[in-house]
Amino acid sequence: MSAGLGLVLIASPWMLAETSDRTALWSAVFGGALVTRLGASAALCFREWKAWTQVAAGFWLAAVPWLFHFEGLSQLSRIHHMVGLGVAALAVAELWISRTAPGQAGSLPVRGCRRGCAPQNGGGTAC
Repeated sequence: MSAGLGLVLIASPWMLAETSDRTALWSAVFGGALVTRLGASAALCFREWKAWTQVAAGFWLAAVPWLFHFEGLSQLSRIHHMVGLGVAALAVAELWISRTAPGQAGSLPVRGCRRGCAPQNGGGTAC
């Protein structure tokens, strides 16, 4: 889900026709690429540190319009705020679910992750 929000952020300067401010443009492109990468990585293999990184990236994106002074571009600022807070909220929800779901040490079942494989007596490995 976060990866999709990142793609929306990447495309937003062109969708909103607000490409005149280079700082806002590059913030949307790099911020969107970061969120897309983090979201795709977390979707493939959940790790708590990835979720915390998404929380930090989300709050950073929400604050970027004020930090880099492009709050005058109201639509692009709103997209940064919405995507940033959305990414942070999704990551917090994922963290909450991972801590409250029954399972191995209170965590979610591993989705697509490879844990260390243990050798068995027959020569094969059990993962």
